Amino acid sequence: MLRMARGARRQWPWLACASVIAALLWLVLANDGGTPATAPRTTEATEPEREEVKAAAASPELVRQEVAEPPPARAKRLAGRVVHGETGAALPGAALVVHDCETSVASAPRQWRGTSGDDGSFEVDVGGAATVDVEVTRAGCVPWRQPFLPVQQGHVVTLDPARRLVVTVLVDAKGDRSVLEPVAHTPCRVVFRGDNQQRKVIEDHVTDARGEVVVGCLGDLHLVVEREGLPPQGGIFELEPGQERLQVVLRPFGSVTGRVVDVQSGLPLAGATVRKTYREVVEAVADADGRFRIPHELQEHEVWHVDHPGYTRNYVHVLPQRSDGLEIPLIELARTVTLSGTVKGFTGTIAVSAVSEKAWYVHNRWQGGAQLVADGPVRLPDAPAGEDIAILVRDRAGRVATARASAGAPGAVVDFGVVSAAEAGSLHGRVTADDLQGAVLLVRCVVGGDQLVLQERTLPVRDGGYRFEGLVPGRVRLGLVCGDARLPEEEFVLRAGEAAELDLDLGGWIRGEVVDQAGKGQSDAIVECADEARGSTRRVRGRADRLGRFAFAGLAREATWRVRIWGADPGQYEPERLDSVRTGAAGLRFTKLGKRLEIRGRVDEALLVLVPWERLQVQGREADGRYVHAGVRQGGEFVLATSGMGPCRLELFALSGAGGELSSHPVAEAAPIDNVVPGEGEPVLRRR
Repeated sequence: MLRMARGARRQWPWLACASVIAALLWLVLANDGGTPATAPRTTEATEPEREEVKAAAASPELVRQEVAEPPPARAKRLAGRVVHGETGAALPGAALVVHDCETSVASAPRQWRGTSGDDGSFEVDVGGAATVDVEVTRAGCVPWRQPFLPVQQGHVVTLDPARRLVVTVLVDAKGDRSVLEPVAHTPCRVVFRGDNQQRKVIEDHVTDARGEVVVGCLGDLHLVVEREGLPPQGGIFELEPGQERLQVVLRPFGSVTGRVVDVQSGLPLAGATVRKTYREVVEAVADADGRFRIPHELQEHEVWHVDHPGYTRNYVHVLPQRSDGLEIPLIELARTVTLSGTVKGFTGTIAVSAVSEKAWYVHNRWQGGAQLVADGPVRLPDAPAGEDIAILVRDRAGRVATARASAGAPGAVVDFGVVSAAEAGSLHGRVTADDLQGAVLLVRCVVGGDQLVLQERTLPVRDGGYRFEGLVPGRVRLGLVCGDARLPEEEFVLRAGEAAELDLDLGGWIRGEVVDQAGKGQSDAIVECADEARGSTRRVRGRADRLGRFAFAGLAREATWRVRIWGADPGQYEPERLDSVRTGAAGLRFTKLGKRLEIRGRVDEALLVLVPWERLQVQGREADGRYVHAGVRQGGEFVLATSGMGPCRLELFALSGAGGELSSHPVAEAAPIDNVVPGEGEPVLRRR
């Protein structure tokens, strides 16, 4: 299915001589008519570093969505039509927002806008971009977004009609639902595909004087209300078939207080900032005694981070609290570490980037960087104490090197040694398939854990071939996206200066669809295809498209596969599985169940007296060890999403700990319940 060749460089002197002779002949021929010769433009630049050193130092993240500097070629155009998903009629007035996938994060992202005409056609000038992220919206329709779309003509964008819903937003003024007041003239956001960062689309609305707003949605509604001076509230609301109105009641706010100190001296850290990890807005600043107070909604378990210059960021778990507020135990920050080393063998300006291998909540990592004008010593301050750090060094001549360091005790200086320059690698090959329309290749250079990507680049497949230059040597993964088809990533080791060749054959496919009981396609289904012989070492996941269709490409022709589906919401429907599916299978069909499988119950008041409800969790465990857990709500109620599970053993656990570390242990006084069947009855956990 694939072929790799190691490009040797032993004959480079002869190749260099031949290149010089060919260039001289070309110059003579090009100047035959007296016109000054112009160097030919290459279709793909080989320089791996496109951002300015100043920008690289200001944004020291390693490399994300990076490509070589494109030549100043003529502008490219993205063109196609926008049509109705059910009737196929042209949709004029659709708004397009186009982002360049291949822009380095160290430089300003490029963006273009366009609008479909009376016949639904659109044409957007995207400069020299080759792959783009496209978002299409129109009133009365469900937004459409494609994260990797090759720039070409003839695209067809289908927009499904949205479900019209009148939402009334109210606030529970007293906390007992006796007084419900409208939330007027307040920004609201409707989130589509909030579970998928690459396909997420957000629509902005504002409530009227009665607290009402008309929105469009598909299936359930994900609504976020942003009242001035208060954290966002809202959630995902389940809708019944034919439902036209929804009342959303916001909860009253309690407060969270805490104190930030130096872990070694115990002294308060004035000016420390507190943020919710999913929202880069400063929620509070510690006063002279290190104390802070934040208005906070009552029901959610969240992760916050606390920062102070010269100190390692601390992640704090904030559990649901009672209406009278919550005091966070003492938050201790440790001084940062300075990394020191020497770079050798580079030329010109040198960019040094560093990133923590440890990913915290939502893959947040520490990042640092520096710039040098020549070889020599380098210092990287403010590294987190006690973490492993990956270091990437690059120059403009295409030389690159990596190193790793383990940050030591707070305040220490850690030497990562001498980093010697090496030649970057390259990767090229051909892609074979029946239809390459819309195929986009993704290459990732990784280090340490699977989550740390040193370099990520995209490239549309042209005429069945591809070429990546300036790749970081080491572990490299190559994957492909072709419409809704996904190719399992191939991983190999790329040596310094190596020109590797990897041919991909997309001949092996598996296709199918996910529908509901009425036969309508379900776009929310997650689909996984795993090689039965190789298990988790070779599997690929994707999502069904808007019609419920899914496809996997690049599969071994003689293999058998296990295909599974499940919902983005774990309680939405049972996972289904088909075993021994052979490559080439088509017409696989999964039917979404019409009911949610869950265990609803409560914890007896006698136990709530022993342990506060906000620190309780209920666990449901099958005999084979599979388990799910959920927090206990005020009043003792709990809901376990048990999709696909059989009879469970229910147990009650208590959370303990502070700061970024939490642990749980069984509540000895609580009697477990055996053989609880999901969807049957309402079990009660009682005191022994």
